Amino acid sequence: LSSDRPSIAVLPFDNISAAGEQDFLADGITEEIITTLSKISRLFVIARNSVLSYKGQAVDMRTVGRELGVRYLLEGTVRGNANRVRITAQLINVDDGYHLWSETYDRNYTDIFKIQDEIATEILTALKVHLLGEETSSFRASAETTGNMDAYSTYLIGKERLALRTREDILAAHDLFKQALESDPEFAPAHVHLAHADLLLEQ
Repeated sequence: LSSDRPSIAVLPFDNISAAGEQDFLADGITEEIITTLSKISRLFVIARNSVLSYKGQAVDMRTVGRELGVRYLLEGTVRGNANRVRITAQLINVDDGYHLWSETYDRNYTDIFKIQDEIATEILTALKVHLLGEETSSFRASAETTGNMDAYSTYLIGKERLALRTREDILAAHDLFKQALESDPEFAPAHVHLAHADLLLEQ
């Protein structure tokens, strides 16, 4: 990798909630942070599929850094209940194992997308990535998403069911995406995945 292009891998955030069903929230946060960081042309970000094997594993950060070929790792945890979520994140330099930055976010679920942007912004600051004005704007905008937590939660569960690819799961995912759109008719990713489910059901 070029020395002037910082490289990072976002490890799957660990769900430490009492309720196992919060796994989808940890996965969603991981995916959204990767998506947001990937918008920065001067930052090399490892794809989500390449880090999935580390989910739930106790890992040595230097070893993971060498395996993925990155200079920095982001790891974190998610603890949620009915109304609030606490997210911790820390940025690690794999060369020496030192923590460059860490932060804890304790928010209502309605603030979840603001939290994701804050984490990504702090990472970029820590890496001292110099961005062009238009790149900063596109980063701030992040991926098309929703401020409706019910829609987002239902959408993430639908994505998990769709990935299983059985007809029963595809039908369940189809219904979940429709439910998400009932909560937020403008939620673009739910429209996309609903269309994908329709296509699979026609095969």
